[in-house]
Amino acid sequence: MPQYFFNLYNDITAIDDDGSEWADDAAALEQVVLAAREVTSARVLAGHIDLKHHIIVLAENGQTVGTVAFGDAVTVIK
Repeated sequence: MPQYFFNLYNDITAIDDDGSEWADDAAALEQVVLAAREVTSARVLAGHIDLKHHIIVLAENGQTVGTVAFGDAVTVIK
């Protein structure tokens, strides 16, 4: 299975040096949406969130597969 890396850019920058295996680009992007929601929920519990923070998904060859902004991973209802 292909290897993907999820690099987190929020209050800190966390580069994924280990990566994880997913069936394809779509599966990796689905997983990163879930990861963004998890990070978002933790930030909300801490009392703040920046919806522009994001996670970049890289394929094992270094190509960018996609970017998920926290604001795109959730629906904000006012």
